[in-house]
Amino acid sequence: MIPDEDGDGVETANSGFRNYSYLAKGRYTFGNSREHALSAWYNVTHSDDNSVPYDILGASSGGGFYFGDVDRITDSRTAGLRYEFDAVDNDLIHFEATLTYAEQDIDSTYVVGSCAGFPGCDASVSDLLNADHNYKTTKLQLKNTSYFDTGVASHDLRLGLEITNRERLDANSAPGGTDRRVALFAVDDIQFGDRFTLTPALRYETQDLKGTDTVSPGATDPYNGEIKNDALMGGLSARYEFDSGFAVFASAAYTEVLPIIDRLDKDPSVWVPEIGTTYEAGFSYQNQDVFTSGDQLAFKVNYYDTNLSDVRVAWRCADTGGCRRLRSRSVLRHGERSLFRPERNRCRW
Repeated sequence: MIPDEDGDGVETANSGFRNYSYLAKGRYTFGNSREHALSAWYNVTHSDDNSVPYDILGASSGGGFYFGDVDRITDSRTAGLRYEFDAVDNDLIHFEATLTYAEQDIDSTYVVGSCAGFPGCDASVSDLLNADHNYKTTKLQLKNTSYFDTGVASHDLRLGLEITNRERLDANSAPGGTDRRVALFAVDDIQFGDRFTLTPALRYETQDLKGTDTVSPGATDPYNGEIKNDALMGGLSARYEFDSGFAVFASAAYTEVLPIIDRLDKDPSVWVPEIGTTYEAGFSYQNQDVFTSGDQLAFKVNYYDTNLSDVRVAWRCADTGGCRRLRSRSVLRHGERSLFRPERNRCRW
């Protein structure tokens, strides 16, 4: 650790840290036309944060209560293996299989005396803020891309399967368990001539979320409940480009966010997916030699309208049963989004 020093050469308290990241990556191609490829990578990151707020979102800062600060060390390791097959004489087969494994350790140490709000809060928050966390995620994705024509339409069709297994060890106020998901997806970029593109997308996902009976010292009570969910999601986007350089586009999407492991020790009313619908419209312009020879001009304007429902919270309200319904509109200019006329109906707690 290398601490900071002030102008007089005096070491600044809690300023020493050591962060690093390593990446090793390789790729090997083989076959008569190099149609096969194997890739592998391994990544390690380490971050060391001293005396930082435990509640990084600031949700507990109201009402004069403050959880306190922690010294937090985060270590992450990711390994991956990918196989690719690009058929030389068959546009229907461009296959890719990717297997990844990721593990993350979060080691927290409470900074004694940093909490605030009531006498004796040190003893009340120490178990929570000293809790360490461990996550392990294994993911397999199989995907194939096919290029073909149907009449006047050219297709870029991607079909795939995803299998994910995520494990979390039990810790204080963070129930352990496994989150297993299987998803099928299809995306088709359909090109009609040189101007019009239509892209439908579909995804079906299942979830099996199960708690664990294993409890470490000072952790949450064992919670071995089980949540099963499935969701069918999809969207459609369209884009038309004019000879002048202008293009118009629009899209609609329906999504469901399946519950996370943290819902296991909450009331069953929060064991449901969060549902969202998004509508988008906009236009863009891209051209050259607009004002002077050799110049380039490009801009894009997007309008979004997003509605969220069944946004569940741990603190339930009598009038909504723990559900928040959110609506927001936004405008995207030059790649930056700014909120525009937000409309919200939220619980209070």
